[in-house]
Amino acid sequence: MKISEISKLSLRKNSSSFNNVDKRLKFGIVGVGGGGSNAVFEAWKKLGSISSLVDFVVINTDIQALKKPGMKDIIKMLIGESTTKGLGSGGKYEVGKAAAKESSEKIRKFIQGKHVIFLSAGLGGGTGSGAAPEVARIAKEEGVLVISFGTLPWRFEGAERYKNALISNHELGKVSDSLILFDNESFLSGDKVSSNESLSDLFKEINDNFIRTIITLIDLVYDSSLINVDFNDIKSTLTNSGFALFNSIVFRDISLDAERTEKNITIIRETFEQKFNSRLSILKKEELKIAKNIILNISGSEKILKMVLVKEIINGISKITNDKIEYIFGVSHNEFLGDKIKISYLITGLNDPMKIEYEKLMDKK
Repeated sequence: MKISEISKLSLRKNSSSFNNVDKRLKFGIVGVGGGGSNAVFEAWKKLGSISSLVDFVVINTDIQALKKPGMKDIIKMLIGESTTKGLGSGGKYEVGKAAAKESSEKIRKFIQGKHVIFLSAGLGGGTGSGAAPEVARIAKEEGVLVISFGTLPWRFEGAERYKNALISNHELGKVSDSLILFDNESFLSGDKVSSNESLSDLFKEINDNFIRTIITLIDLVYDSSLINVDFNDIKSTLTNSGFALFNSIVFRDISLDAERTEKNITIIRETFEQKFNSRLSILKKEELKIAKNIILNISGSEKILKMVLVKEIINGISKITNDKIEYIFGVSHNEFLGDKIKISYLITGLNDPMKIEYEKLMDKK
C-alpha cells in the first residue's frame, strides 16, 4: 500500500507499506507548547504505522502537560527545568525562549540525524511562541529542512497574546525554510463558520492540514509508481522558501472527452480558487501572482489519470498563479479514488501575511 492511499485522512492500520523502502531519510514531527503538542498527538494517531521513518516529540515547559494519557511512542521533552521548574511559562514569550535556550543541547540531540523537521506551534502563549523559533533555529544549524506550522490566536484572547504571536511569527519565519500560517480569527469571519461547529471541529481542520502536508511530502519521495521526486529536489525547492500555502483538492466531474478540455480547465481553476479562499488560507488571492514554486502531487486511478489531464491541471493552476512559477510534481496511481483526481499542493515564495501588523507593533515600541 502507498502512503497516498488514505481514506478520510487515515492511514490503513497495520500496513507494511514501508518495510522495503530506503530508511536513510529520517523525519521528525515536533510539537512545541500545548497547541503544537495536540497537533503531534493527532499526527501520531494517524501516522504511527510509519514510525520507522518518523520520530514524534512533544516539547513543553509544563511537566503535567507531558503526562497526557495515550501518548505512547511519542518522545516527551521537558525544557527549561531551571527556568520554569516544570511549572510552565506563565504565558510569557521570554520565558519560553529562555527555556529552549537552556535546553538547547537536549533539543539538538533529538534533531541530529534528521533530514526534515515538521514543527507545529500555537502562537501567542509562552512556550509555543518563545520556544518554537529556538527549536527551528537549532534544526537549521544542523542542516535540517524545517517546515513550520504556526497558528495565530483569536483576537478576543487579548492584546498581549496577539503581540506575542506576531513577534513569534516573525522570528519563526526567519529561521524556518517554509512557514505555513493559520489564523483562528479567520474561522469566525463571515460565512466561514457554522453555528453548529465545535472548537474541536475547528482545531481538527487545522491539524488535518498539518498531517496532509507531512503525508504529501513523504509520499512524493517514496511513491514512485509513475513520476517521483527525489529528496534533494524537494529540499532545494523548500530551502529558505518563505511563507507557504498547503491544501488538498479532489476534482470531480472530470471527463476524458477531448471536447471537454476547456471545461476541465475551468473546473480545475474554479475549484482551486475556491479552496484558496477557504478559511484555512489567510493569504490574499493576489499573493499567488508572486509565488515562486509549487510542489504538486497528483493521484488518480489508472483509468482516469491520463497525461492530458495532468497537463490540464497544471494549465488550470497557471491561470491563477503566474507563468514563471516552477513546478515540481509527482504522479501516482490510486485506485481508491475511482473516477476522481486528487491533488495536494504546497505553494512557496509568498509574503508574510502579518508583516504589516508586525511593523505597526514595532513602530509603537
